[in-house]
Amino acid sequence: MAKSKNHTAHNQSHKAHKNRIKKPKRHRNISTTWMDPKFLRNRRYARMRNNKSGNMTVGKGVKRNRVP
Repeated sequence: MAKSKNHTAHNQSHKAHKNRIKKPKRHRNISTTWMDPKFLRNRRYARMRNNKSGNMTVGKGVKRNRVP
């Protein structure tokens, strides 16, 4: 009795390339839901103090950032 065929990858690469093999889409902003809260808090303060005009936005008003 002849042995049965177990596996072959014949034509699979051709079929995959027929519709292009695409890279996974990378999203611009990742979710901060599961990030470290300490890191997120520090990032928020860094963003507030890292603008070129020297103004720090707190709530609705704008305060002048005093740097010695």
